[in-house]
Amino acid sequence: MPEGQGANVPVHVVVNGQPSNQLFFSYLPPSVISSVPTNGTAAGGTLVTVNGENFGTGGTVLVDGVPGTQQSWSHVQVTFLTPPGEGVDREVRIISGGQMSGTYGLFSYDIPRETAPGTSEPEALVWTTSDSLAWPENPDALGGYRIYRGVPADLQNLYSSEIDSCLRGESTLQEETSLSGLSESPPEDSFFWYLVVGVNASGEGEAGQGRDIDSSGDCYSF
Repeated sequence: MPEGQGANVPVHVVVNGQPSNQLFFSYLPPSVISSVPTNGTAAGGTLVTVNGENFGTGGTVLVDGVPGTQQSWSHVQVTFLTPPGEGVDREVRIISGGQMSGTYGLFSYDIPRETAPGTSEPEALVWTTSDSLAWPENPDALGGYRIYRGVPADLQNLYSSEIDSCLRGESTLQEETSLSGLSESPPEDSFFWYLVVGVNASGEGEAGQGRDIDSSGDCYSF
């Protein structure tokens, strides 16, 4: 048989211009053995290599049901760029000739990188001189943002995940990069610090992980 893909492919023999009765042949469905790397950014664009068998001459790669961007294709190896997504252990499957692989690889989207400039917890802090707060958009924060303020309003408390914090605000959209109407403005010629962390289905930025939320008192009085 020539190379090919799909199930119930028509087969017939032609002798002296006369075709035989038609039979059907099915190529084996694609089978995924491995996919590497197994994690990448929630914004998508991670180059992943899928190894396996019977990938055919072309098809589609799905991550959690969402098509990736194909880069190369052979019978035993496919490379593609991941689509944007969130969560852990998302299935990586191949569709070829209308047949989906029964086996699959796994890909986990990373938790968001810190939102404010920098990558360490102290650098995840932003400050305001008014009752409004704004921060840079985080492409990995597909689930929005959480805004913490220390209890009491002391910069050192925001550095420590062992000290209770107040969840001052929360958004659910990546595009929401500001918060207006904070409970109070800082004193004149002063400013307040806030901790802004991105959120997606894999979790929240490292600065927010393991942070206890103080819900016993008035979240807005410092």
